[in-house]
Amino acid sequence: MTDYRIGNNGTALACTGEGSGPPVLLIHAAGADSSTWGDIATRLREGCRVITYDRRGYSDSAHAEKPSLREHAADAVAILEQLAGGPATIVALSAGATIALQVAVIRPDLVNGLVLHEPPFHVKRHPNLATIRAVIGMQR
Repeated sequence: MTDYRIGNNGTALACTGEGSGPPVLLIHAAGADSSTWGDIATRLREGCRVITYDRRGYSDSAHAEKPSLREHAADAVAILEQLAGGPATIVALSAGATIALQVAVIRPDLVNGLVLHEPPFHVKRHPNLATIRAVIGMQR
């Protein structure tokens, strides 16, 4: 396993990368950190390059006051740009799933696919046309 520190907008993010093959980015839920993936990450490493990170304000990443969805998505984009080497599949849980959706909206060129578990759909309260199109596209 290789540890990385990725900087984005003055915030240092703790990341790991391991395995080889198609890149997979794991985005954890609120109240968790990159260790939450446990055996899932281990199994994925058998055929993929798995990238995990502690989101802004969590565990080993720099702390920030109330980071926005936009900031979290920009962090994920920076990690993909620097560590994935091409479009990745994003696997995400809860609030992480909302971040993954935002990444797919703002940088679809970095996303091969999304695996989302229990997204809270922040977009229900703050919809915009790009996000609505992304959700409709996923349902097709």
